[in-house]
Amino acid sequence: MLKKLVSFFVLISLLLLLVPGAALAQDGGEMKGQEYTIQKDDWLSKLADKYLGNVLAYDAIVEATNKMAAQDSKFTAIENPDVIEPGWVIWIPEATAAPEKGYYATIEERGTLIVGTSADYLPFEGVDEAGNFIGFDMDLIREIGSRLGLQVEIKDMGFDVLIAAVQEQKIDAAIAAIQYTPERDEAVDFSVPYNYIYDSFLVAANSDIVISKAADIAPYMVGVQTGTTHEAWVLKNLIEPGLMTEDQLFRYERTEQGALDLEAGRIDVLFINADPARELAAKMPAVKVALTTRETVQGGQSIAIPQGEIGFKAELDRVITQLQDEGFIKDLLTKWEIPVPEELQ
Repeated sequence: MLKKLVSFFVLISLLLLLVPGAALAQDGGEMKGQEYTIQKDDWLSKLADKYLGNVLAYDAIVEATNKMAAQDSKFTAIENPDVIEPGWVIWIPEATAAPEKGYYATIEERGTLIVGTSADYLPFEGVDEAGNFIGFDMDLIREIGSRLGLQVEIKDMGFDVLIAAVQEQKIDAAIAAIQYTPERDEAVDFSVPYNYIYDSFLVAANSDIVISKAADIAPYMVGVQTGTTHEAWVLKNLIEPGLMTEDQLFRYERTEQGALDLEAGRIDVLFINADPARELAAKMPAVKVALTTRETVQGGQSIAIPQGEIGFKAELDRVITQLQDEGFIKDLLTKWEIPVPEELQ
């Protein structure tokens, strides 16, 4: 009798241990699939291609992972498919149907990808003496277009209107050394990053200004390009806390305008991406780089596209991942004398 009671309680204990797992499977839609831990070079579209045989199915990974995360804290909820971190535990479901192509079907039918840029930011984008668009981003988007079977039409506009132009579908996409930020993500969607960057602070070559960290610019007249993460960083980290006044911030549509004001002494510091800063310092002896840092960088450089266009994003992600895996992007960075970031080594 005692043996039967012991066996009964052991059975009950085992059932109680199994209940949470059963509930998880039921509440999660009885999902079949596999647990996966994010590695350093993973992107969701790459994982979807590898495990589901379909780059367009990354949204199914997001949905499945978030269902699991609601039931089990081991899993990390994915708020933004562009931002995942090594060490996160996710759930990869069984193969699922691809979403509709959406706006990308219109682009395919047209046969031309219309891309906006702000052509004043060499080595990423610029215009040569013959009026041709040149630079790392320009070479990259033409290669992406070629691999998608599309002609590429490039339109030059102010950096500060690029996001709105994508929103209003005046252009299909924007590529202009654009960094992902949560604020921009509310207006448009982004491809996976194709490059990772540093920021720089330029000062006059004869200046005695010392900048050891970003906040050291607070006492000075600072120039930024309108609509950039640099403008946003100064506003959030220096002006809003009262470390700097609004009239110390000078905004420019083109970075070269800021460089000329720096050279003329109308501003003390120009805050821009590191690679264009290096280009300006090389061709303008009167300015120099005071500090290069990642302290102010929020994300990698990505292509902006209309919000909610999953099919379009997945096609871009597929090609960008392919170009990274082949070493094409690394070689293109070398061609334009841009330091290859650790993430692409």
